[in-house]
Amino acid sequence: MAADLRNLFVSAEATDDHTVVLTLSGPDAIMYDKARGLTFTAIVAKEAIDHYGDDYGLNPLGSGPFEFVSYSPDEEVVLRANEDYYIDPCLDEVIFRVMPDVPAAMIALEAGDIDWWGAVTPGDDVGRFLDNEDMTVINFGCPVATRLYMSVDKPPFDDVRFRKALSHMKDGEAINAALRGPTHVKGAGTAGPGVAGYVEGLYDEYHAYDPELAMSLMDEIGIVDSDGDGWREFEGELLEIPMFSWNSDPAPDYVAAMVDAGEQVGLKIRPEIADPGTNNARRLDGEWGIYLGQGWCGEGGTNALWGRNGWISSLGYVDEEIFSLLDQSAQNLNEEEREAQLQAATTRVAELYFEPAFGFFNIFTVKNNYVKDFFGGEWTLNLATDDHNVWINEDER
Repeated sequence: MAADLRNLFVSAEATDDHTVVLTLSGPDAIMYDKARGLTFTAIVAKEAIDHYGDDYGLNPLGSGPFEFVSYSPDEEVVLRANEDYYIDPCLDEVIFRVMPDVPAAMIALEAGDIDWWGAVTPGDDVGRFLDNEDMTVINFGCPVATRLYMSVDKPPFDDVRFRKALSHMKDGEAINAALRGPTHVKGAGTAGPGVAGYVEGLYDEYHAYDPELAMSLMDEIGIVDSDGDGWREFEGELLEIPMFSWNSDPAPDYVAAMVDAGEQVGLKIRPEIADPGTNNARRLDGEWGIYLGQGWCGEGGTNALWGRNGWISSLGYVDEEIFSLLDQSAQNLNEEEREAQLQAATTRVAELYFEPAFGFFNIFTVKNNYVKDFFGGEWTLNLATDDHNVWINEDER
């Protein structure tokens, strides 16, 4: 459960077979609109959790329109229609395939081997589908940030000057534009343009490319090249920093760009590319290093990420001023005041250089036109609802 909901959560009680009462410690202004709020909180079977324990994730039992059938790691998840759901799904079966190879995914989509692609990346691929009359490209409608996280409770990341150096040593805007193509959106912060909490001009003020400033900040801290080998040392030893990233495109290219940027200022960065599960385990353990991060678009995302007990709190992020602003915004029913509080928190995050930014990108999903009554984005893949019930026109396939 996301921090922006959990911080106000007191209890949940099933008062009868069809009613759940959720008790909060105060009002919640955007309970149903948050990036990770109540709409992403499922009702599950307590008996299943008690029975499976830590293996529940491999044996899920829920209350949705589809039932879990099987999971093959790194291959696919198979679901079938839930005959007991209050809506009869038009689809008998749904298969989610794991396809980290972007060219292979594009070919499979065009061949009709897959019907929908969840996130079209890199950005240059969008044009390929926009020009295909047999397909529909759907803009998710919320710019997503790409940024860096750090283990800020461990040196030298605990010094704001070093975090600032990491931000300015890279040309984040150029990197993001090169990797995201026409989907690139300039900016910084958790909330993108058009989302509550977005601050215009934040990128230029806190994240503009300035390698000279980055080098002077590291010199000031004492991170210097004392032996003339081209690499900076910290406390008498070579400073080699691991950079953790997931393994699907274009994430490794961001890491490669950071390695190059570090080399230009004498900072040695070591790529650590792994599957998302391994990457998240490292973050949860607070492992020392730099992390590539992305996502959290939508109102509530700022709180979910930077609020008290937020998503990256395991890396040592603590700031009572930010926590207070986000706590206030979560309960403020006045939209104008809430916007100001979110912007103040966003600016404070920038001042502390908690998230060296690359910029935003627009997420696009794409479907074959024989898929009907479909409006899903990557994070809102609802296939059977009161508003729409996805089906396949086999005559057009």
